[in-house]
Amino acid sequence: MADTISKAVVVDDKSKYEWVEVPEEDTFGKPHSGVSVNFEHYGPGRHFLEPLLAGTVRSLLLKRLRADQRVYIGGYNTGDKEAMKIMENQGLHR
Repeated sequence: MADTISKAVVVDDKSKYEWVEVPEEDTFGKPHSGVSVNFEHYGPGRHFLEPLLAGTVRSLLLKRLRADQRVYIGGYNTGDKEAMKIMENQGLHR
């Protein structure tokens, strides 16, 4: 039976990896808290990631930027309530 079971071979082809940069500061000039994917945290700086993970990190960074901009453009007291709640939960409320 052991002869019929084939093992999966994982080839870590770094030639397809991509650089993703997390900014040092957020829209409000405070240190960027970074993003987390599957319990892995990616803080400010450059990260060399496999393509699927790189796309996920970029997507999360874009969503964070849009949420920050909604608050910034709308004014801090009159901004988007959903974005304000997210920021409060992440400790970003000023």
